[in-house]
Amino acid sequence: QGPQVELFDSLPDESVEAVITDPPYYRKYQQCYVDCYRCSARVLRPHGDLLMIMGHYWLDPFNPMGPKAEGMVYRWTLAMFQGEGAYPRLPNRHRNMAVTYKPIGWWYKWGAKGDNFAGVVDSYQNPPPVKGHEWEQSEAWAQFCVDHLYFQSGVIVDPMVGSGTMAVEALRR
Repeated sequence: QGPQVELFDSLPDESVEAVITDPPYYRKYQQCYVDCYRCSARVLRPHGDLLMIMGHYWLDPFNPMGPKAEGMVYRWTLAMFQGEGAYPRLPNRHRNMAVTYKPIGWWYKWGAKGDNFAGVVDSYQNPPPVKGHEWEQSEAWAQFCVDHLYFQSGVIVDPMVGSGTMAVEALRR
């Protein structure tokens, strides 16, 4: 346990296939997103993927993480639909609106040569977790991310760990 920057510092350059994580959404944790993005640029292998479930306030279509980290390329934002559970509220002049999806930001590290084509499903239904606490993600989101990266083997890092959802799915895989 400790700061994610220390975890990333312990990893060799270009040693990780994917960083898949679910940082805390509150604005006071914004630096967690930026640190994860910047540190991933060093540890990811060429064409390695970074997927982060994000708070909705990160949805800046121009530059969600600030200055571009070396070699990191924005790929897409996936929509994880939430049929149950806590919803973020977007206030407007009439009433609060419940947003029923969570965005997953997807970046990759540039550098591999050759074809890099895969069919991308850009949304899916996230079932509620069957155990744990109210903020825990279901294992379905981790399975979705791993299955849609199309890699056969490699190291997956979840610097936020939380309840261990990604670790459970990586071990299953």
